[in-house]
Amino acid sequence: MKEQKLPGYEAPKIETYTDEELLEKLGTAHTGYVNGYSLLS
Repeated sequence: MKEQKLPGYEAPKIETYTDEELLEKLGTAHTGYVNGYSLLS
């Protein structure tokens, strides 16, 4: 039986976003913004 080699480990990438970038990527329903105001602040 042949020995299977595992693929090399690649560490996950950490990405950070500004409030504006998150709003653009996710939309208002997922970011807690209503009429331009954050519900979390």
